[in-house]
Amino acid sequence: FAAWHVASVSDGWRIAYTEESIGEGRVILDTPAGGLSVTGRIDRIDRHEDTGQWRVIDYKTSNAANPPEKVHRRGTKNDRAWINLQLPLYRRLVREALGVDGDVQLGFLALPTKLDDTKFLPAEWSDEELLEADTVINQVAESIVRGEFDRIASKPPAFSDDWARICQDHLPHLPRHEHWSQP
Repeated sequence: FAAWHVASVSDGWRIAYTEESIGEGRVILDTPAGGLSVTGRIDRIDRHEDTGQWRVIDYKTSNAANPPEKVHRRGTKNDRAWINLQLPLYRRLVREALGVDGDVQLGFLALPTKLDDTKFLPAEWSDEELLEADTVINQVAESIVRGEFDRIASKPPAFSDDWARICQDHLPHLPRHEHWSQP
């Protein structure tokens, strides 16, 4: 990590925020069904001292960290669907809660056991793809406000035995109950 950080500083990046908490009420997603307050904690936000560009980093402690595209979207090359909105939502949070403007680089910092393998995995989404992610974020927020929680179509991921009881990946899909969608 230290070697990566030194290289990052040499390239002009400076840490602006670490473990930045976005508390209740700082970001409200407005939907036709009402507002949804979003909270979160962002691992690290850097700013480039020469260009003023911002960089939002999520630390990933795994020996086989996947790049953001693989984690966030599925489908064929020309028909990709958003399945994870973590980094696009972080982009929205830093803009609305911290006043970050302009180009915001998003990515994972892979922190494997072998420290020499530490690397930054940038998200390489176009402005159009990020606008699509914003649309999906709005749709999800509206569904939450309306209490609409459809059954997940795919099998949940398998977790290690240490986490299986918490994640309950061994349970069958439960039928949707009508009272779940009541406000």
